[in-house]
Amino acid sequence: MNKPTDNQFPVQADIQARWSPYAFAETPLTADELGSIFEAARWAPSAYNEQPWRFVIASKDADPETYDVIFGSMIDWNKMWTATAPVLIAVVAKKTFSHDGSANPWGPYDAGQAAAYLSLQATSMGLYTHQMAGFDPAALTEVQISILFHCSIIIYHYTFKR
Repeated sequence: MNKPTDNQFPVQADIQARWSPYAFAETPLTADELGSIFEAARWAPSAYNEQPWRFVIASKDADPETYDVIFGSMIDWNKMWTATAPVLIAVVAKKTFSHDGSANPWGPYDAGQAAAYLSLQATSMGLYTHQMAGFDPAALTEVQISILFHCSIIIYHYTFKR
């Protein structure tokens, strides 16, 4: 699907093509597609190369229990338009540095960079992401570790026309 954009200045094609649709096909993503997306995230820069991001990945088919927990954490509006999404991902960031245990105030920023990298990788593969903040972090306690900040939820999917 191609959504026209009106840029003031030239940008990379995948940046221009990236957008967050509200309607998805229920087509499952393959392990290779998910692997490529998360490989891109691995290459995001981070303070001290800490890579403090963690992704809780839930496929509707492969891990329905985790999927239900993430889906259940969303506000009602988000539940309405995400019901067909085949993959939900909770993005969290480690609160402390591994090398010395001190606080890592840049963890959420670094996790955001990783999310941006994986979003652009998904776009390059003809996939779409929709990141959201409309969820209850406390409802994710079943699938997260207490040392993490909750950052966002990302939906991965194909659009209806691929």
